[in-house]
Amino acid sequence: MVPKARTIVSTELGLNTAETEVQELNRAAHVVTAVILLSPTGAVQMLEEDQQPGDNNSSTAPIPTFEGIEINRRERTINLSSVSTRQKIAFMITSYRYEDSISESKIIGGIHLKSASSKTQFKERIERYKQGRPIKPLITADLEGCIEPTSKFRDFKSFAEVNTSEQAFSVGKIQGSFLADIGVDLNFSPVVDLNDSIWGCRAFPGDYKQVSKKACSYIQGLHSEGIMATAKHYPGKTLTGKDPHKKMKTVKVSKEDTYPFASAINCSVDAVMPSHQISSGVMSTSGKPADVSQATRNVLRNQGFEGIIVSDAISMEGLKGYYDSKTERYVDLFRTNDMILNLVGGKNDTRDMVNTVNQAVKDGELDEKHINKSVLRLLKARGWGFMGRS
Repeated sequence: MVPKARTIVSTELGLNTAETEVQELNRAAHVVTAVILLSPTGAVQMLEEDQQPGDNNSSTAPIPTFEGIEINRRERTINLSSVSTRQKIAFMITSYRYEDSISESKIIGGIHLKSASSKTQFKERIERYKQGRPIKPLITADLEGCIEPTSKFRDFKSFAEVNTSEQAFSVGKIQGSFLADIGVDLNFSPVVDLNDSIWGCRAFPGDYKQVSKKACSYIQGLHSEGIMATAKHYPGKTLTGKDPHKKMKTVKVSKEDTYPFASAINCSVDAVMPSHQISSGVMSTSGKPADVSQATRNVLRNQGFEGIIVSDAISMEGLKGYYDSKTERYVDLFRTNDMILNLVGGKNDTRDMVNTVNQAVKDGELDEKHINKSVLRLLKARGWGFMGRS
């Protein structure tokens, strides 16, 4: 009988596991026997003796691998029950500080693009990030026409220069075409904050209705090229007053501030990025930064948004300054977001994040059902489904 096309991925079979990572695992040498069963579709089922579970109770356990995850390549589905808690957590993290050194056997949820000197360099990087991984990382970018990762070789029209909805669609389509060509999946754009007095180029000109129409047209432009879009920074007023990269910030938001986000949701935006600001007014974040406030998540879900909620970069002082404990910050981030942008922390920091959040799940401080829902959203964004019950 020919087995169903399925892959159980294992680092024990030597999937580019670097010598340093083997030392880090500190495993005793042992002989592995593997049986490889080929299906008519070319999918592979890898089974082995002495297979280790994907989970690890140690607080110093390394970044999880794909080991043990059951994958049906033909149908692009995975068995969620075969994915350990630590593996699920790793799927929720997007980074860029360690991607060149991490073994392809390790799970990378997402890779955010750093600047490059040419389109070719971007393409080569993205191909390298995806190479060898049975489930590819989401590739993300910040392409807004302002402070671009492409600034060394190409400029795009900034939002401040977009005067009509037709222009907004054109900008979205042009940016989308470029991103699709190099291999990006999700653009952290458009900014739908109403004013930009900090950078002067990230916000569309006009009142809240005009900004909403332009943002919707821009989203449609990205979608026409197969690129997912992100409305940011919920619930508004992020680009005025203090710079949240540098300082904690409290704002009072109005209906006009939040209107473009509701409009973007109606325009099928794929992701929403809350800010690090503590907000009051029509949207109260209950004294916490928006992206770690359960109120934010509740409001967005109650508005019918079922896409990805993605944190802003977690190294920004607007968030870090709120917490005395890194552990508390990590757990709160995973409690309220589907994707966490760890854009400064390196490989060790990512490892610590996985282990900290995993321990919180074990201790009952964080409900694994939320982790499951987030993983389902993120894998769905990659075009993957799920076999069996989730």
